[in-house]
Amino acid sequence: MSSTRQPSDTTQQAAIAWFARMRGAPDELERARFLAWLESPANLQAWQEQLQLWDALEQPATAVGEGGWYRPPAPRTRRPLMRWGLAASVLACTVAAAGAWRDPGLYQRSVADFSTTPGEQRRITLDDGSRLLLDGDTALDLDISAQGRWITLRRGRAAFHVANIDTPFVVRSGKAEIHDLSTRFVVERRDGGANTVVEEGAVRIEGVGAHAFEVHAGQRVKWNEDLRQPRRQQVDVRALGAWQQGVLLYQDAPLAQVVLDLNRYSRERIVLANAALRDDAVTGTFRIDDTGTALRALEHSLGLRVTRVPGIASIIH
Repeated sequence: MSSTRQPSDTTQQAAIAWFARMRGAPDELERARFLAWLESPANLQAWQEQLQLWDALEQPATAVGEGGWYRPPAPRTRRPLMRWGLAASVLACTVAAAGAWRDPGLYQRSVADFSTTPGEQRRITLDDGSRLLLDGDTALDLDISAQGRWITLRRGRAAFHVANIDTPFVVRSGKAEIHDLSTRFVVERRDGGANTVVEEGAVRIEGVGAHAFEVHAGQRVKWNEDLRQPRRQQVDVRALGAWQQGVLLYQDAPLAQVVLDLNRYSRERIVLANAALRDDAVTGTFRIDDTGTALRALEHSLGLRVTRVPGIASIIH
């Protein structure tokens, strides 16, 4: 149960100051500092109260920030050039860290052969007629030669419809290899593990467990990053593949999984801050091009509390 203690005057003043800053054009460094400040439960409560207050009293908001009283004064003393260089380095590192927090896949996408940003899907047709569909926030490399077609999935999820079965078609996810045996299949890579779903035909998986094994239509196999404990199960491939038609379907799915999925399509980070909510069951259908509506539906159906920081994050607690 959350505390009902009221924020101190100092905390409330800080919330007002941050509100004024966030209404302006904060840079990445200021946003990172704000997110760090927001991690405190007392600060989060003060921020929520400030949002409620300004929803009711919007016009005084301009007056609160007038004159820039909330910003630290500019330094008046000269600093040696070396110190400015150090400050610039620290600033660059902080901005990079803030960018990584808001978009963890930024670097992997920047170095991949093909990629999609959160909220984007991309279709690729190879010269041999094979088709790939990259889901949001996905990065992969493609290596085609006379000896075979090799795809390395760096992150995210992709669907494969393979043509020309005479040439090897292999998807690598970490140290695991998924070999096509005339099929349609999906490979997904997430922090802590990966999985593949076979929609038609079969695949052979190598590098997971003690021996290679086949997975057939209607089956999904999951494994963790240390390549142990592969788990195979019968699944509804139409429901699991609904993202290819622009929707997400859930039947008693854990909230933590739903949040991970929504982050593929949201341009603002969705954070599940309350671990006690991870296993809350979710049943519903959501459009991938409208994560805001999906989040509001979860908020109302599960009785969640969501703090929204426009342009940065939505925090579920």
